[in-house]
Amino acid sequence: MLKRWHPLKAIIIATIVLIVMPPLTLGYIQKGLWMQQLGYTGVFSKLFFSRWGLSLAAFVVVFLHVWLDVRLAARNGASSDEGFSSDSTALAKLDIKISPPAFRLATLSRTSLPSLPSA
Repeated sequence: MLKRWHPLKAIIIATIVLIVMPPLTLGYIQKGLWMQQLGYTGVFSKLFFSRWGLSLAAFVVVFLHVWLDVRLAARNGASSDEGFSSDSTALAKLDIKISPPAFRLATLSRTSLPSLPSA
């Protein structure tokens, strides 16, 4: 079942879009007109599409990495009730050996975060 949008959420999102988008759009229009006056429209379009293409590619790579990492952690990781240990079954399945000092360092930030609700 689809969740209903509250009008306040829609107003907040519209306000953010209306505040953020005009400066970005106007900046690109200004640069495009300036390059057109100089006769460098091809240079502007190449820079514009290269920048957006690389940004999109980086976003896709980072998004897929984080999504896969969270998915694997949710499936194979220990629940917040069990805690973490360097003898984790997920690590054993992958045949990964981690020294106890390195494991404590890697899980240091986990102890300072509030626990997530378990499913």
